[in-house]
Amino acid sequence: MPGSPEGLTRLRPSSRRRRRAERLNQSDASLTMGSVLAVTTTTWITFGTLVTAFFSAVAACAAWAAVRQTAGLHRESRRPMLHLSTIAAASTGKVHAHVRNGGGGVAREVMVFLMIDGSARAIFEPLPPEGMLAPGAAIRLELPWSVADVAGRNALGLVLCTDTHGDLFAWTGGGASRQWQGKRLKRRPVSNEQVIRSFFPDIPALAQMRPGQWLSWEAS
Repeated sequence: MPGSPEGLTRLRPSSRRRRRAERLNQSDASLTMGSVLAVTTTTWITFGTLVTAFFSAVAACAAWAAVRQTAGLHRESRRPMLHLSTIAAASTGKVHAHVRNGGGGVAREVMVFLMIDGSARAIFEPLPPEGMLAPGAAIRLELPWSVADVAGRNALGLVLCTDTHGDLFAWTGGGASRQWQGKRLKRRPVSNEQVIRSFFPDIPALAQMRPGQWLSWEAS
């Protein structure tokens, strides 16, 4: 009978099993939640490490770029920059060439090329006295041509030099310029005549022209 003590006794084991099952389920749920929390915490720690490493790499690249830019600016400021001009003095009838270093570095192995267009005579000589020109320094050359010689004719002029890094530079009297890096010159050397012809391709070969010489020079 449902109300008998035997019936109540029979139901007790089922209640105990249900309570035991509920406790096991709660324990499993706790273990599962703990595992999720553990995985989530580990994932965030790994992600944070990756983010830190990424920003550290970005900072290192930025620092390297800044150092390289600073070195490039420093090297640029230490380069020579030569300016060549010709002056015809009507009062004396003489023609002078003026070479000035407006850059921040010493110009080495300075060579000066001068000729009158259509003439078979050309000057291609080291800059006196020693082929070097310090920053801010200038040299005035007295040329063997008179004002009458250059009247109505184009005067072609070029000055070239190297710097302390072995780079080669060239400037014309008209303001055109070129640069050859020293590393490239070691692999593919460039002669002085090739440099001149890169600006004036129609001139005769230097060996075919009569060499000229300036008459005097002075620092200015």
